Amino acid sequence: VRIGIADFDEHCMIMLPIVGQPTAASFVSSATDGSATPVHGSAAPAHGSATPVRWLTLPGLFASGLVDVMTSALLSAMPPPLARAKVLDFCAGSGVIAAALLAAEPTLRLHLLDADALAVRAARVNLGGGACVYLGDGWDGLPRGTRFGHVARGTRFDLIVSNPPVHLGLQTDFRILRTLIAGAAKRLRHGGALWLVAQTYVPVGRLLARQAGRLCGVRAAYDD
Repeated sequence: VRIGIADFDEHCMIMLPIVGQPTAASFVSSATDGSATPVHGSAAPAHGSATPVRWLTLPGLFASGLVDVMTSALLSAMPPPLARAKVLDFCAGSGVIAAALLAAEPTLRLHLLDADALAVRAARVNLGGGACVYLGDGWDGLPRGTRFGHVARGTRFDLIVSNPPVHLGLQTDFRILRTLIAGAAKRLRHGGALWLVAQTYVPVGRLLARQAGRLCGVRAAYDD
């Protein structure tokens, strides 16, 4: 007997025992081994591409493996990454942003960070070993230097990208966004850049202003 997931929504799932060999119609994913039925969609296109790819998603993950409108806006506004750039996808989910950047520049050295174990599992499959994927809540999930917990030079990035969550359940919550902005400067190499996307009601400008002197050249590359 296996436990399968018959259906799921953002905040709940219906589970049932499966006796014998399950069929695609009888369940979406197995809760016992963490696998899921990969879906087809424009999950990780290169800039401007709509080529469908095979993509692993799991119950409750953001956008169900598709490219949501905010991520699409971010990828459209960003310039192509430089060859061999070291890139961090902060709050990476199943790896959509990282995969899109890798499709645009295959030489990237990718690192992904997320606090959701299911997201980390999916991202590792979706990036196919082409990235280092870390499980952790905020910056503490990244490797640190050996002396006094300081950030090591080897863990600094040329580019940090994020479509950060701004809700906890149904409540507005900017904790993760604040953490991202407050810690970005010391995780960037000299000349590195932070790219993020947020809805207009989110006080990104005020949060960035608090980092004046640490982050410079702040601008809105796209605003609809």
